[in-house]
Amino acid sequence: MEIENGNINYKIGSEIGKGVFGRVFKVGMRLKIGDNFTNNREVAMKVIKKASLNDVTCANLRQEVHVLKTVQSPNIISLIDVFEDEDFVYIITEFCNGGDLSRVLDLNNRLTKKKLIQRILVQVIKGLKALHEQGVIHRDVKAPNILLHFPNSKQKDIRF
Repeated sequence: MEIENGNINYKIGSEIGKGVFGRVFKVGMRLKIGDNFTNNREVAMKVIKKASLNDVTCANLRQEVHVLKTVQSPNIISLIDVFEDEDFVYIITEFCNGGDLSRVLDLNNRLTKKKLIQRILVQVIKGLKALHEQGVIHRDVKAPNILLHFPNSKQKDIRF
């Protein structure tokens, strides 16, 4: 399945997450220039059913998008695009290839490597600091909301 927003084409891939209000997919993003498309870039697409939103959850969604638009930090996931149609809201962010922290905890039963624990905590604190500097309080810090990204096999990034 493909979705277009202006000159951007999104090719929907596998589901990588599911929540109360929607689902998250790994997506190939291509920019259309004339009759040609640029190379694929992997991104994440959160698809939220408008029918599942009430006034409070709609306000929370607007706040989430506002925070993603305004807070820039290597430890906060980057917002790429936001758009909607009649039935859905689409939030496009960078794709974090390591999944979330809960998956790492499930795989290892526990984090036993002291250096890995330290690295994760330092990056989580840097992300929280970036939010707090913008007057934002993250009220849902938990393992499933901490995303891991591995740009190469030697480096690990932790992002909200």
